[in-house]
Amino acid sequence: MRFQYDLRFNNRSKSPSIEKSDPYDQLTWQSGLNLLQYSLLPILSQQIKTLSRLLPQPLDICRDDTPLELEMILKLQVKIDHTLSQITEFVAVICPRPPGVPAQTDDNHLEDSKESCSQGLLVKIINLNQDICTLFDDSSQLIKGINYRGWVTRYTGWIKKSIKAMIGWLKRSEFHHIQHQWEVEVDRMDGILAKLTKLINPTITKPVEEEGEEKKKYTKDTVEEEEDQFELKDLSEPAIKLAHSAMPIIKLSRLFFKKLSRIGNYKFSVEKFTEMSSNQLWRLERSAADISHSIIKLTKEIIQVDVNDQAHGNPLFPPASALTQRVEDLHPIFDSSILMIIHYVVPLIDTSPQDHHSLSQSDIDLKTWLVDWNNLILTATQNLIHALHTFASKRLSPRAAGAKPSDKAANAKPADAKPANMKAADAKPSDKPADTTQIDAKLADSSAAGADMTDEEAD
Repeated sequence: MRFQYDLRFNNRSKSPSIEKSDPYDQLTWQSGLNLLQYSLLPILSQQIKTLSRLLPQPLDICRDDTPLELEMILKLQVKIDHTLSQITEFVAVICPRPPGVPAQTDDNHLEDSKESCSQGLLVKIINLNQDICTLFDDSSQLIKGINYRGWVTRYTGWIKKSIKAMIGWLKRSEFHHIQHQWEVEVDRMDGILAKLTKLINPTITKPVEEEGEEKKKYTKDTVEEEEDQFELKDLSEPAIKLAHSAMPIIKLSRLFFKKLSRIGNYKFSVEKFTEMSSNQLWRLERSAADISHSIIKLTKEIIQVDVNDQAHGNPLFPPASALTQRVEDLHPIFDSSILMIIHYVVPLIDTSPQDHHSLSQSDIDLKTWLVDWNNLILTATQNLIHALHTFASKRLSPRAAGAKPSDKAANAKPADAKPANMKAADAKPSDKPADTTQIDAKLADSSAAGADMTDEEAD
């Protein structure tokens, strides 16, 4: 069974016995999902728990009753094989498309038969099977007398949590799937903000995030990626000011996804589905990761610019125009997300609570909150771009002229400077950056209204 159900080595999805029909037979598909959720997965969880209990301790291999236990394990193995066979049939039903066959992304009417749902389920089944196969391998080593009890216990716990999570995934709405992924990325943004805070204020020993939130990131499923790591260099004073200008964008990005990931507190007028297609759902789910990736790259580049300058006296690299573009690239991601939230999610919110818990005005009027937030991010973007070009002019002007630049030259903006995306107001940016205290004040107001920002973070 070790290799029989490991889909990395045995691609059962190529089985010709079951073919996914197009369009879906939604009644049959829903019946299969119910079987998976209410029968197969709970049965598998109990079987794995029983297997772990029956497996002997390494010192018990020579006990008189060991053959009886091994016979019970063999019988249980047959039952597990039957359960896994039924679960793995879903892989054949929702197997990846053959090369050259386009994804069906105009499937907004298919509800739980959407491509995004079936592919999400496929990934979870594959991951579950891999963990179970590893458990089988470790169990085999344990029976042979090799001390793998610790790994068996560990994987048993992981598998039980994985099964519980999959059952929860089947119960939740498609928008809640997106929110779960956003929560992972919010944790990631917490880490970025903590590192940047440490750069700006090296004396801070425990910045921003609570200890419990920090531990939450270091689990089997949410391991920090290498790209999140950057060295904490001693920055020059101009670079510290530049990094400080980036803080509001990171805080506002985190605020955006943290706020929207808690829309579940509202009452939805439908149970599980929006009218978004799979392509739209994937884009919305990816939006938080795209933002956090861009923020990480921007932070690394700000550090690298200062390191290059201090160590080698190199010209500004990456150039200010590239850094500016990195900042401006955030806007299309946010704009697309806001449009989809307003068009597909807000209409599903029931603003007439029928229980004793009244919703605050700030919760009800999500559209107004999004407009206010958008104004904040536009202002923060304009400030950071202004800071980038100020930083660049102070670094480059002395080398180009061989002398201290004049006040006029120091304050001049490069010819290729572009304002932040101001289409919401159709206004030209001022020559001076907006007062950052206004942003901090508005962030503090959001915190007071329950928008998930602390007073300390708004300072």
